Amino acid sequence: MQNGGRQNNLIEFVRIGLIHSPSGRLLTSETFQGVLNVQGVTLKRKQIWILYTESSNPTAFFLQNHQGNFLSADGNGRVSLTPEKPGEDERFIIHFDPKASGEIALQSKAHGFYLHWSGTEIRCFSKEPVWWGMRLGIHPQVYTTRDLLSFDFPKILNSD
Repeated sequence: MQNGGRQNNLIEFVRIGLIHSPSGRLLTSETFQGVLNVQGVTLKRKQIWILYTESSNPTAFFLQNHQGNFLSADGNGRVSLTPEKPGEDERFIIHFDPKASGEIALQSKAHGFYLHWSGTEIRCFSKEPVWWGMRLGIHPQVYTTRDLLSFDFPKILNSD
């Protein structure tokens, strides 16, 4: 987390990997030239995206890659990575699958189109939702420093 989970006015929400549902592959941000593709099969550094939100606009999200660049979609559907401070082209709205499958669709807030993989490139020009799965980019593990058998649990005393 940068600055305790904040970057400028952005609040870090969660770290995820985005799985393209039809192909089962992960959205990948290559280190060289910032190329985007859907080829990853395991969740590594290049496949982890940080979701940021703003307290003034909590329904829109920004996606940042491992190099600090933000996912951006222009009016022509071209998707790229921008190193600048995120603006309107970098805002996405997350829609959840109505079938409760846990999948999401990413819609450009500025242009209204959905993020999709065309087989050769990432585009944001689909009028219909394209579903992506999510995988947590952190390991939700709990470590205990004490043995659970010797742990003292608090008790509630009746004071009659």
